Parts: sequence; C-alpha cells; structure tokens
Amino acid sequence: MKELRVALVHDYLNQWGGAENVLREISEIFPDAPIFTLLVDYRKIKSELKDKKIIPSFIQNFPFKLKLYREFSFLYPIAIESFDLRNFDLIISSSSGFAHGIIPPPYSIHVSYCHTPLRYAYHFYHQYRKSQRSIPRILKDMLLHYYRIWNSSASKRVDYFIANSRETKRRIELYFGKTAKIIFPPVDTDFFKPSSDKKEDFFLFVGRLRDYKRLDLAISATKELGYRLFVVGEGENLNSLKAKTGEGVNFMGRVSREKLRELYQKAKALIFPGLEDFGIVPLEANACGTPVIAYKGGGALDTVIEGETGIFFEEQNKDALIETILKFEKMKFDKEKMYKNAERFSKKRFKEEFKKFINEIIY
Repeated sequence: MKELRVALVHDYLNQWGGAENVLREISEIFPDAPIFTLLVDYRKIKSELKDKKIIPSFIQNFPFKLKLYREFSFLYPIAIESFDLRNFDLIISSSSGFAHGIIPPPYSIHVSYCHTPLRYAYHFYHQYRKSQRSIPRILKDMLLHYYRIWNSSASKRVDYFIANSRETKRRIELYFGKTAKIIFPPVDTDFFKPSSDKKEDFFLFVGRLRDYKRLDLAISATKELGYRLFVVGEGENLNSLKAKTGEGVNFMGRVSREKLRELYQKAKALIFPGLEDFGIVPLEANACGTPVIAYKGGGALDTVIEGETGIFFEEQNKDALIETILKFEKMKFDKEKMYKNAERFSKKRFKEEFKKFINEIIY
C-alpha cells in the first residue's frame, strides 16, 4: 500500500463497544493516522487507543459534556464539519450518525464504515418519539427532521460506503440512495475461546442498557420461567431497572474482558432480543462455546446459524421468547461448530478484507 496521509474520524469516544472495536482494528492498519472525534472520555477508551493521537472537536471544551453529551447533539453536525482535513489523502470515517458528515477536500478519498444510519432519526424514529412527552416531542421532531436533511447532504460527501451487515447495507440504500460494500466487523477469536468448564444454570445478556436492546424482554421471559439472568452492561437505565426488577436478575455493570469471557463460557445461552445493526456479542458467545437465543432480524441474520449456533424467535414479545427458551432447553449445540462460526468473522479476516478494499479503490 502506497504511503498515504490518512485520517480516521469517529462519532465519539465516550464509551466502548462494537464500533470502537472496529475503529481499533482500522487504526492498527493505519497506525500513524490521527483520530478525529466529537468528544472523548479518556477514562473509558481502551489502552489500545490511549497512545493514538486523538483530536476532539470544540465540544470537548464544554462543561458537563460527558454527562450531557446527548443534549449537545444539535451541535454535532457543525462540530464534525469543523475538522480541517485538507492535509489528508484518505479519510476513513467510522459512523453511526455523524462522522460521515466531515467536509473532505476535493482531492481526497472518503470511505465511510457505516455501523448504521442514525437510529433514532430513521428506523427507530417512531419508537423513539413515542417515548417523548408531547411538548418536547415537537422540538425533537424538528431536530430529527433537520438531522435527516443533514444526513442526506452528508452522505453525498462519501465516495465509498462500507456496511457492517446486510441490514445496514439495506438502510444505506434506503435512506442515502447509495450502494455499500459489506465487511463484517471483527471478533477476537484469539481471546474468546471455549473452556472445559461445565455450563452453569443462568442465561446471559450483554450490551448497553438502551431501550432498543430490549433487555425488558429478556428480564420478563426469564422471570416468568423462574430462570436466572446475568446482565452485563452500563447505561442511564441501570438504576431504574435494578429498582423494579427484583430477584433473579443479577446486574453486573461493566466487567473486565476476562470476566466477560468467563461469563460467556459458563452461560447456558446468550439472549439477544434487540434488532441490531450487526451485533458482535453473539459471535463472542459462540467463540466461547455458548449458543444464542436471538430475535430473527437485523445483524443476527448474518451471524446466527439456526439450529447450529443458536435459535431464533420471530416476534419481539415475551411469549415468543418464552416459547423459544423452552424449545432451546431440549436442544444440544456443538462447541466446535460454534467456534468455527465465530472464526468466519476473525480480526485477521477483517483486516485482510479492509486492506484489499482500500487497495482496490486507491490503485
């Protein structure tokens, strides 16, 4: 690959999840590339990025920006457009809503790895607005309408889109009117591996505690069946969920990678009830020899093999999930097959596909 002046752009670095794992792998391909981002919480980013040159926007100077970052979202389009990228030949944005909106110089190539078009402005819009009170709802509607107009304009500044799943590819075509190459995100199959330990009598949920993740379904279904559920993840809903959930659900918050691997290895199954853009969690569970009970939609269709690495439920309601859990209890799954499924999405495979794509568009 010829010597290029490369810049990376990411929405925000105030949390760590699948999108940040992708960013880390891309930054390893381009180790000298600076990372431009709306704001950063240096306590939350992993050690892999702490040695990188990170350039936050002017929002980083705001008081309480880490606690109130959603309240500042109306400034995100302006902030992302404020980055001066004239010194770069190749710009790679990692976007779930804003990073793809940078203003690239006309001589550069802009590749956007799209985790999803902005969820609450598009495919979760009507679900999101129902949760808003009537007067603020009007203001939110106006803001989200502005986001859709801005996103449509911003998508024209992207030379090449990469989608993280078939679901995201379809959304890019629907909302932006552009085609996309699919390169699935990476799973760390060197770290996440099966163990010889026996399975324990609990189900597992892993993810940020957001409404669209549908943790409520996992809680209500396992409670009715009298099963234990371990919940790994953080979010503003944590305290309210703890207060009204009661016994049988163990909220573990944020855990170390080693502890997460142990939980994956020991769980009877991972419950994955949300409509996800992709979702790396089912593959991490598979890599640890654990099957997945997933809602049949979104990225799970790319990762879960029915009857081999997991089982689907077709409607997002408690009764459908209960029926599927009971069906799961009568099934057996092979650890080796599940690990091989996860290997199809390895870090090595991701880097090879990403490098190949960049070479094809550069030369």
